[in-house]
Order: sequence, then structure tokens, then C-alpha cells
Amino acid sequence: MRNIHVPVWLHAFNRPTTPTFVTLFTIEHLSRAMLVTVIPLTAYSHLGDAQLISLLYLGVGLSGLMASLAVPWLVNKITRRGVLTLGTICVALAMVLFSVGDLNLFVAGMLLHLFGGACLEIAISLFMMDHVPRQELGKFEPVRMFYSGAAWTLGPWFGVFLRNEVSSWMPFVLCGTFSMILLGYFWYLRLTENPAVSTKRKPVTNPIKYVLRFYSQPRLALAWVLAVGRSGWWGMFFIYTPIYVVSAGLGENIAGALTSVATMFVMGTPLMLPFCRRFGFRPALMIGYTGVGVLTILSSFYFHIPWVGVTLLAGAALFSLPIDTVGNTAFLRAVHPYERAEMTTVFANYRYTSQLLFPGTFSVILRAFDLPAVFMAAGASMIALGVFARFIPKRLK
Repeated sequence: MRNIHVPVWLHAFNRPTTPTFVTLFTIEHLSRAMLVTVIPLTAYSHLGDAQLISLLYLGVGLSGLMASLAVPWLVNKITRRGVLTLGTICVALAMVLFSVGDLNLFVAGMLLHLFGGACLEIAISLFMMDHVPRQELGKFEPVRMFYSGAAWTLGPWFGVFLRNEVSSWMPFVLCGTFSMILLGYFWYLRLTENPAVSTKRKPVTNPIKYVLRFYSQPRLALAWVLAVGRSGWWGMFFIYTPIYVVSAGLGENIAGALTSVATMFVMGTPLMLPFCRRFGFRPALMIGYTGVGVLTILSSFYFHIPWVGVTLLAGAALFSLPIDTVGNTAFLRAVHPYERAEMTTVFANYRYTSQLLFPGTFSVILRAFDLPAVFMAAGASMIALGVFARFIPKRLK
């Protein structure tokens, strides 16, 4: 019986099915997760100042946003397969630059890493929307988040462990290896575009036109705003929580472990899915955003007691569980098939917009206030998004 079932199980991973795309997303997320704490800690060792790090992320985020808008043009010129291949190569080159240890090359590596990540995310998402039925997207997103959560649970701690206990360049070598594994698996799959979608309408490659088209659709705009807030809070957590932990004297290993524990909660998304489907995504998002905001603000009042502050931040991460369960479902359910490439590109820039908006705001705040003010501002923004979530359609489940 074993000889019969094992090939059947493996067959699900060599064709465009849900397990296939979950695997692609998981490999890509594991590569990013291993660096999510390593990069800000490395930047802190180079610059030694939280405000300078905010400005660095602001500049890199602006560059990443501009570069991401060129992806539809690249899709039109070199196809989705070429974009995914280009993105993987950029990530691998970024790992080489990170390993050198020079500040200028480190910044260049950040730029390449962001652009490569945008290419990978957009290309995989486009293939996924072609091959996963629209009615299954609500179930697909929690499964994707579960396995991505596993990657984000292991990655931050393991990346810091390799940096401190093995070698400063080891996390980058391993991430480069994962990017090559992703590329090899992708070419093994031989994924193709859905002709019924790709030939229905000629792609629009003028960024101004498809950006205006995106924000003229209220459901897409709302999904983007909520995604910006979610990404911005996690970005704040990944950048400033390690700085807080290290400056409080708890050590870099504790910083990596805290990040891993916080992201471990994402693995509970399948358990949250029945609740979200029973009561709707709108109340789940309202509870999630508000809970994250309240606990983040409370943590700013306990910075002088590090373990209390750390516990409150971990609790805020737990409240993000319903937010991550819904994930990008609101966008996936609203986008029209014939304009997926353009709309996915605009939506995917939520990551870079959050890296502009939040670090830019925090750099201004840090000119006049200490680090706890960053957490207070981030918490207030999440509470505001909890109010915005009430505009999510009731029927979205």
C-alpha cells in the first residue's frame, strides 16, 4: 500500500495545485524570514542609531516602490517566468553583497533584495491566481499563512543564531541557497499562464493608468490600506523590537527568539478560519487590529520593565492572528481576472509603501522622542485600521 500512496502524494507537488503554490510561497518566505532580524541588527551595528536606521529603511523603501511599478512592464517583456527568474537572481546577488560587510554594499544588497522579493511575490501570485479557483482562495490563504508561519517561526531565531554562533555571512549563504532551490523547483514545474486570462485583454504597462485604475475601485483600495497597516506593524516589530531588546540588555539571541515566538502565532491561522467564516472577516479584522493596537500602546508604558514590555508585544502579535488569517483574501476576491498583473503589482506595493510611511514617520518621531513613542504611534495606527475594517463587505467569508 505504501508503494501506491507515496507516488500519489508526490504527484500533488509536480503540477499546479494548492500544495505546489504553498511550497513556493513557503520557500520564498523562509528565505526572507531568516534575514528579518539579521538585517536590522546588521544595520544597527553599522549605524548605531535607531533614527538613522529609520532613514535607511525609508530610502530603500522608496526605491523598492519605484522599482516594483516596473514589474508589469517586465511581465509584458520577459513573461512571468522571466520575472520570477530575474527576481531569484537578484536575491542571490543581494546575499553576496550582504556577505561582504561593507556598508555601501549592504545598502545595495537591501535594494536588490527588495526588488527581487517584489518580482518573486508578484510572479508567484499571478501563477497562483491562474491555477487556484477563485472560490477556493478563502481557504488557500490560511493554509499559505500556516506554512509561511512555520517559516517565520524558525527563520528569525535561526538567522540570528547562525550570525552569532557560526559566522556573520552564514545566514546570507543559506538564504541564497533557498533562492536557488525555489528557482529549480519552479523550472521543474514548468508553470504556464492561463491562456483564457492572458489573452483576454492586452496588458496595460503605463504605471499611471493602472495605479489610477486600482485606487478607483473602493474594495481594492480598502484591501490595500489594511495590508499597508498590517505590513507596517510587522515591519515596526521586526526592526524596532530587536533594537529595544538589545538596548535593554537582553541580548541578540533573545531578540531573535522573541521574533520567532511572535511569528509562531501565524501557524494558528487554520484554527481561526472556522471563526472567521462563521462570523465573517469584518469582525475578525476589527478585533484583530484593535487588539494589536491596544497592546502595542501598553508596551510603550512598560519599556523600563523589559520582560513586561516583551510580553505585551508578544500578546500584540497573538492578536494579529485573525488579521493574518484573512491575509490578502479581500484583494484576491475583488480583483478582476483580466487585470491581475497590473492590479497585483499595485497591491504588492503595500509592502514598500509601509516601508516608506512607517519608518519615515518614526524617523520624525525619534527626533523629538525616545523609542517607546514608536510603539505608541504604531499602536494608534492599528486602532485606526480597526475602524476602517468596518467597511469590509459583510458577505466576505
